[in-house]
Amino acid sequence: VPFHTLSTTKSVDRFLGLAKTQGIELLALFTGKRTALGRFFLGSFAETAIHRSNLNLLVVKSEAKIPTNVKSVFFSSDFSEESKKDLIRILKICKSLNARLTVFHAAASIYKWA
Repeated sequence: VPFHTLSTTKSVDRFLGLAKTQGIELLALFTGKRTALGRFFLGSFAETAIHRSNLNLLVVKSEAKIPTNVKSVFFSSDFSEESKKDLIRILKICKSLNARLTVFHAAASIYKWA
């Protein structure tokens, strides 16, 4: 069914809806093709999908060479309860790959006056 829109959000929502109806388990998106000015006016499809999707996403820079033998992984965590669960998952993945893990502590910002 043809779908015409200039809205990145509507396009992403349509994409995600179709993926869900097809029973898709992993969405693969390449990013980095749009210029900075284009992203400013139209937004980024991949960035919008990241914010709106409840499906698993694999986001890869369009020029990236996909490694076949991963030796190291860099993981960002704020050490919240949810992030701790993700840390355990990435530890298991690194163990299965025999890869080294480096954890970056992304401290949560506090937006209140003391």
